[in-house]
Amino acid sequence: MTGYAVNMPDGSVDVLACGSSNSLDALEAWLQHGPPHARVDSVRREDCAFEPLPSFTTG
Repeated sequence: MTGYAVNMPDGSVDVLACGSSNSLDALEAWLQHGPPHARVDSVRREDCAFEPLPSFTTG
């Protein structure tokens, strides 16, 4: 899986992920709860055109 996760100024997190359908489903399931101490109000998933990315980064 490649992509990124970025904390936004409003407190939301922007995630772009490219990978197999199974990997994306697993990521979406994990995002429904997030890490310890996170508050997840909603997760929105949108399909988009595939763009190869070199890695998965956070920041």
